[in-house]
Amino acid sequence: MRREVIHAVAQWRKGVSRYDTVLIKLNNGESGMRAFSVGRLRLLFSFRYFMSTYICALVDDFHVVDDGPDLDTGMWKVKKAFHLRSRRRLSRVICLTDILRAVHLIPIFKVTVTGRQVMLPEKSSPDTALDDYQLFYVNKYIDHHMFEILS
Repeated sequence: MRREVIHAVAQWRKGVSRYDTVLIKLNNGESGMRAFSVGRLRLLFSFRYFMSTYICALVDDFHVVDDGPDLDTGMWKVKKAFHLRSRRRLSRVICLTDILRAVHLIPIFKVTVTGRQVMLPEKSSPDTALDDYQLFYVNKYIDHHMFEILS
């Protein structure tokens, strides 16, 4: 794969918004999913500082839930990252070169919390699913490259 188009736009083709999720390199010497984090693009921008141009992205963070992939699916689970005190989403600015590729997240529809089932949102759509659900699988089966990266 030579290049991939990622989006962070409020209106995609005169329709709903499109904020893609991406796999971000951590440069921590690990392999597989431990070498990456997941983020949702919110803004792509650049700025000049002392005759150099920096191309950046604002991303909302997701945290890996367990120490390994889910035993039933083989996929890693991630959840939205929140600040402990304010309960606001954690966001950060990263260099665009730290993004490896787009990533496909699958909402986990049924979650058991202390013995009771959490209800699903009534009106969820593809453009609001990342806001409606809290827990997601990182789909390593989407293509051969993703399977090789995350295995």
